[in-house]
Amino acid sequence: MTPDWHLNLGHPSDSYIKALLKEGHISGTFTESLKCPVCQQAKIKNCPHSKMLPHSNSPFFKIHMDTRQINPPTRKGHKYVLVSIDDLSCFNRTCGMKEKGEAEEYIKSYLREIKNKLGITPAYLHTDRGGEFNS
Repeated sequence: MTPDWHLNLGHPSDSYIKALLKEGHISGTFTESLKCPVCQQAKIKNCPHSKMLPHSNSPFFKIHMDTRQINPPTRKGHKYVLVSIDDLSCFNRTCGMKEKGEAEEYIKSYLREIKNKLGITPAYLHTDRGGEFNS
């Protein structure tokens, strides 16, 4: 089968082309599947997401957090940094840490500070589910 047949017939499946050949509606021989870029693109599935988090409509409704390694370490010996970004305002805060295990205490302290200063308890903490966030 030539690529022209595939395009002219609207990108049919291999089984449909074989049926057309068998019934004599088109002439030629079927040798192998075409690697049609359009068909391959159409078969791509969206990445599975368990659920999408709602968009923020107020400050500190949703906070994004992640850790990164610092290389070389700071003068104070910090090897990691915890980054927190508010979804709506993009207000951000960073905290240097010597060990990733310090993240839990920093997060608790940061949430208490938001509660005490603003009277807000964030509804969502969006993380990459790293080990430092699973406590």
